Amino acid sequence: MNYEKRICCFIDVLGFKSAIKDSCERGDVRDKLFEMISTFPDEIRDSIARIIPYFPLGGEDVVFEEKKRIVFEESSFMLTQFSDCFVISSRVDDAFGCDYLLRAIYIISLDFFFDLGLMTRGGVAVGDLIHTESGVLFGPAMNEAYELESKYAIYPRVIFANAARNLIEEKLKGWPTIDPLENAFDGYDFVDVVSVFKWNYTKSIEEMESFGNIDEWIDGVEESVLASENKAHPKIAYLKNRWKNRVIK
Repeated sequence: MNYEKRICCFIDVLGFKSAIKDSCERGDVRDKLFEMISTFPDEIRDSIARIIPYFPLGGEDVVFEEKKRIVFEESSFMLTQFSDCFVISSRVDDAFGCDYLLRAIYIISLDFFFDLGLMTRGGVAVGDLIHTESGVLFGPAMNEAYELESKYAIYPRVIFANAARNLIEEKLKGWPTIDPLENAFDGYDFVDVVSVFKWNYTKSIEEMESFGNIDEWIDGVEESVLASENKAHPKIAYLKNRWKNRVIK
C-alpha cells in the first residue's frame, strides 16, 4: 500500500460533550445524535449526488442509487466519521473529488448548526495520505489538517493551508463551489457557516428565514453555550459578529 497525494479535511464538532450530557435527559437530542452519527455519512453522499448533473446516454432517467454509484465510483472522494469527527479527502488530481470535498464541508457545517445548534471547526491540508473505503486512514496530510483545526482555526471555521488553497484555486477556478472561501484577518483562507451562504446550492437567506429567524436561532445557540460551557462563548460570539457583518453576494 502506497501513499497518495490527497487533499484532506479534518472537522471536529464543537460542543459535542455538552450535547451528550443533554442527551441523558432529553430524548429529542438523543434521537438527533443517533440519526447524525448512524446515517450522516450516507446523507452527505446523497446530498452531493442530488446536486450533481448527470446526463445518461439516450436521455433515459437513471434511478438515484445508480446515479450516486456512478458519481462516487468515478471520483476519489472519501469520507470517514468517528464519533464527533469527520475526515474527508480526495486525490489532488481529481477535480470532481476536490469539489465534493468542499460540498461535504458546507453540508456538515450547515446541518450541525441548523439542526443541532452545534458549531464545527476544521483544517484542510495537502500531502501524503492513505484513506480507504474500509476505514484505513493515516498519513502526514491528516496530521497537518488536525493541527490546523486544533491549534490555528480557533473559531468555528474551516481553514486552509496555503497548499490546499492553491490546489483548490487550480482545480476549481471558475467553479461556484469555491465562492464561499474568504480570507481572514489572521491570513488564513477559510469557510464558515456564514460564508457558505455564498454557495449557489445553499438555501437563500430568505428561504432560511421562512423556517425561523436566523438571528433568533443564533441567539438561542448563544444562550445554550452560556448555560452549558461558558468558556466556549467566544466561538458563538465570532459567528454572531460574522452574521451581523455578513456580505452575501
